[in-house]
Amino acid sequence: VLSFGLWKPAGSRLVVRRVVALPGESITIRNKQIFIDNRLYIPDWFIAYGEPQILPERISGRDNTKELYIPADSVFLLNDNWMAENDSRSLGPAPIWKLQGRWIPPKK
Repeated sequence: VLSFGLWKPAGSRLVVRRVVALPGESITIRNKQIFIDNRLYIPDWFIAYGEPQILPERISGRDNTKELYIPADSVFLLNDNWMAENDSRSLGPAPIWKLQGRWIPPKK
């Protein structure tokens, strides 16, 4: 898994985001907890969560989302700053061909 990806959404500049879900996986966010294929995913990097409030999905897709299946040509990106929603929570899965990045093996 990539530790991060550089991505340029339409009409914006290059941004750095973490790749958390790969093609063919499903992702759900419940009360700021990330579930990949219905298993709790605990990131190995610091996420700045901001205020303790958890917003319902009808107000914001930041803290709670419906289950999303990642297409074969895309990944799900997440911002290190939970409060900033300019990642796959609001923009949808990112096409792999738009990413730049480097492989960082998982910690053992």
